[in-house]
Amino acid sequence: TAKTATAAEIRWPHSLIMDKTLTWDPHVHRPWLDDGLSPDERPPAMLVLTNLGYNQWNRTKGLKIARSVRETELLEGVINHPWFHPGGWRAIRSGGYGSFGADTRYYVFFDLPGC
Repeated sequence: TAKTATAAEIRWPHSLIMDKTLTWDPHVHRPWLDDGLSPDERPPAMLVLTNLGYNQWNRTKGLKIARSVRETELLEGVINHPWFHPGGWRAIRSGGYGSFGADTRYYVFFDLPGC
């Protein structure tokens, strides 16, 4: 029988974010990634993670930014929330967020050390 991977075992290439040090839970239902949902079935809000620090395209540079254990726990909570959209920040930055609906609230989490 095939072994089902736990969330702690899911890392690259299964994760849909650039920061591969964070654990991606593959068992979370993510309605924003379901193209079959009508606008009325979508969540009222979207959680997004920026790509300015840890989650940037240049992973080597992102790994050089120090992050506390608490920040790691917070970011893992964000990316494993059902309302998280891994491509939401890119869509917002490119102006393509109109397809998400005018009534959608956005909660943006910065992937940089907090103060």
